[in-house]
Amino acid sequence: MAIEAIDLEFGYNEDIFISGCSFTIEQGKIHAILGPNGSGKTTILKLLNGTLKPRRGKVLIDGYNVQQLGRKALARLMANVPQEHNGVFPYTVLDMVVMGRNPYLKIFGRPKAEDYLIAEEALDMLGIGHLRDKCYMEISGGERQMVFLARAIAQEASYFIMDEPTSHLDFYNQHKIMEILRGIVEEKGCCAIVSMHDPNLAMRFADEVLMIKEGRMLKEGETLEVMTSSNLSKLYNMDIKIADFEGKRNIVYV
Repeated sequence: MAIEAIDLEFGYNEDIFISGCSFTIEQGKIHAILGPNGSGKTTILKLLNGTLKPRRGKVLIDGYNVQQLGRKALARLMANVPQEHNGVFPYTVLDMVVMGRNPYLKIFGRPKAEDYLIAEEALDMLGIGHLRDKCYMEISGGERQMVFLARAIAQEASYFIMDEPTSHLDFYNQHKIMEILRGIVEEKGCCAIVSMHDPNLAMRFADEVLMIKEGRMLKEGETLEVMTSSNLSKLYNMDIKIADFEGKRNIVYV
């Protein structure tokens, strides 16, 4: 059970944004995607979830071509946590999370009591059950990010595609989200593919890391093997060192 990216290329007209990307993402792990702004992290995620169609190559999820799966079938396998979502309609937080149950509903079907229970459990898991009756449009950006993660949890998919899920969160909640994600992955044997700006979070929580620079893979593999001073310095064009502090590796910008 895995996601396979095979020789991916993507671009518009003569502009190529992603080229020659091949990698495998296995279940039971957190996979971090690291790279500078504009390197292609979000594009990679959109190719993986089928939002974008590659110019060349393909993405397989459990052996199925992502581009050939129906929307409901894909949603049962894969949940998406976008980088930002402002909302248009005044849904409650609970309503937003219950939408994660849509792949399991029949056409014109309504959520059942069980669906609401699953949604409430997801909110409680993230410690935001007190927001359940609040209007989604009136909560903070960080709280919205937590709500979308709760919706992904309620979706009960095998793969989570997460575009910078910690971007609107404070230091405490960044680590809280990643710790919860680690627990979900270990308990359910699912997989999280997470684009990140903070390499220290990747160092601490990711099992494997994919480094992207200028639309090409720089390195890919197990975190401790990939995240070296040399590779990080090449990725970010700056002098980076790795220091041990109380038995944990920390990235230091020199």
